[in-house]
Amino acid sequence: MKQCGILRLASGIRVGYVSGKLDDIESHLGKVFANQLLDILITYQWPTTIAKEEKLSLVGDSRLNDLLEWTRPRYWFCVGSERGKYFERLPFKWEDDRVTRFISLGQQGTQDKWYYAFNLNLDPLMDKEGVVKFGEKPRISQEEAPVETDNRKRKFEGSEVKVKREKKMVAPENCFFCVSNAKAELHMIISIANYSYMTVAKGPLTTREKLGFSGHGLIIPIGHYPTFSIYRDAEEPDKKVEETELFKEVEQYQKSVVSMFSSLGDYRVVFWEISRANAIHHHIQFVPLEAKLEEHFETQMKKQIAYNQKKYGSNLVYTKDMESEKLSQLINSGDYMQIRIVGPASETRYVFELIEDNVDLQFPRRVLAFLMKLGRRVIWDKCRETLLEEASQKDAFREKFQPFDFSKEKNNS
Repeated sequence: MKQCGILRLASGIRVGYVSGKLDDIESHLGKVFANQLLDILITYQWPTTIAKEEKLSLVGDSRLNDLLEWTRPRYWFCVGSERGKYFERLPFKWEDDRVTRFISLGQQGTQDKWYYAFNLNLDPLMDKEGVVKFGEKPRISQEEAPVETDNRKRKFEGSEVKVKREKKMVAPENCFFCVSNAKAELHMIISIANYSYMTVAKGPLTTREKLGFSGHGLIIPIGHYPTFSIYRDAEEPDKKVEETELFKEVEQYQKSVVSMFSSLGDYRVVFWEISRANAIHHHIQFVPLEAKLEEHFETQMKKQIAYNQKKYGSNLVYTKDMESEKLSQLINSGDYMQIRIVGPASETRYVFELIEDNVDLQFPRRVLAFLMKLGRRVIWDKCRETLLEEASQKDAFREKFQPFDFSKEKNNS
């Protein structure tokens, strides 16, 4: 078991854990836990936000504070020190009615309580039922002085020290997908709606021989957010991701794209997205797929999974046609990769829960490239086109898409 990570039980319960020296894993905490809602979180020490409430600074570590905000665990278990200490804080509610309970346990075999029995409902919103009294939510500070303990050298004693967590950020003005970027490739945009837009792909996988244009495109949120759930938290916090205006509009684009390609022949459309909290700007890619190739897709995907596992040691596991409630939980709280094959009256969905830090961002393209015998076009950078060719692709795509473009109605209303 790694020093920190997330385990998903067969029941769907998500358990996060942090062990070992925090000095060794501090830089990994954000990668593993950022925007990952947990059912149970297990750590050795307390977060200082709660330790300070009880005037127990020696059992706390400020580096755990972010975990409370990131994971919003339903139960957080810890001990605080080698001897342990039993303490149960009053449960508190988050803005979405999610409830967190914090429990510190004593040392096994002592008179202090060292075990805790509880029932865990699969629906987090049921946790508030039966709670007699709620406490206040801890005050969470993004920048807080580290706690000095006896075994830590007091290099900065008497001075105010603040820990700043460095995170590589790409601002909208430097983001390739932001239309506000002065260098945005506006000549590639097919359609713009209220919350999202559609563009042809740079370095397309598919060629233009059969349709007169490649058909490889992207649907991109206008707002600069790495995932749908982070957009939701910032813009429409009282909703599920699927209920947000952005998500519904992106779905409209997908339906329109499927209708367009269906009108051009016997095609399915493959949509894929890789949603990670540490990404830059979320987007969904798509390409047309001849219907006769659909039955071979999963076989080709399994081959690519086996290849990645052998060469890179990756462990990609997918669920086919994931149950809707489980899918909703993942979309609203976790990192995932999703590949959908959609026709006018059919849909097959492959969902990967992303646990590892390293993700093959070209995995879906690689699968499709070998399925369609386009192995030489796996790497997009080797398929670059001139500005004129890109503009021509956009014009040809837009001409076919116009009868299905719902954004025209919105912009004219």
